[in-house]
Amino acid sequence: MKISLPSIPKPVLIGIKIVFLIIAGYLLYTQLDWKRVKKISVDWQWIGIGFFFFNLSQFFSALRLHPYLTTIGVKIGFWAQLKLYYIGMFYNTLLPGGIGGDGYKGFIFLKKGGRSGGIVAGILLLDRFNGLIGIGIMMGMVEILKIMDKSEGWWFYLTALTLVGVGIGIGLGLIFHQKLGVIKLWQWGLGWGFGVQLLQGVAFGTVLIGIDGGTGLFSIFDYLFLFYLSSIVAIVPISIGGIGLRELTFLYGSNLLEIPSELGILASFLFFTIVTLSAGVGLFFQFGIGKWVNFEKRINKNGEGD
Repeated sequence: MKISLPSIPKPVLIGIKIVFLIIAGYLLYTQLDWKRVKKISVDWQWIGIGFFFFNLSQFFSALRLHPYLTTIGVKIGFWAQLKLYYIGMFYNTLLPGGIGGDGYKGFIFLKKGGRSGGIVAGILLLDRFNGLIGIGIMMGMVEILKIMDKSEGWWFYLTALTLVGVGIGIGLGLIFHQKLGVIKLWQWGLGWGFGVQLLQGVAFGTVLIGIDGGTGLFSIFDYLFLFYLSSIVAIVPISIGGIGLRELTFLYGSNLLEIPSELGILASFLFFTIVTLSAGVGLFFQFGIGKWVNFEKRINKNGEGD
């Protein structure tokens, strides 16, 4: 999910992002214990498993959106839509300041039978909103596990606040589904929103396991909480692909939770590496073999992708 700032010229927005990255890099460089970082080893097999689960989450994310598109009249095959997902990831991650991934997808969906630009944009935002609710549900589950671990009392209040937020989100989701004429899909969207975030949590968890830090089970829950929190923080459009925002969340959040920040920051960076490599698949679809730039020509007259 992205928050757009249309009133800010793109060169200024890119400049803000660069300045933020410099500041974030300075804070991380000066506050990390680099001797401890150097002692951390990485099992790349576990990182590869994380790569698999992250891309599996993208598959199901595309699957989550597909019936919404069908309902509003967009004629596009699932595999073509999945390729668009990766192209959108490429635009969002590797081309900051350019056309947004959702903007590109919305343009294609509108040309392929979408009722109107407003409806298509609304469906894409609703899809992101379903994912945000999924993040809230996962955060609530992690917080409940922390309460079961007899952690500090403030976890109880944080859990209550999270669950209230999820409840409000589900209510708003129902309203948005009703207004967009897709009310029959609200349970589908909610369920797959949770499923996608569960897979992303598994992907991040495998990255944590792949780091030789001796983390215990409930330490992993702490890092998972910060991972989902950083996913929300990364919505703020002052960074490139969320980098810097996620790491700072782990830096200060780890200090608050009294867990080693170096492990979380390294895991966050490795996860971003997985996202970047996955975005490279979109680069291949867009400019690689087969001239993916002719994407629209490879959708037949009925709108089905190859």
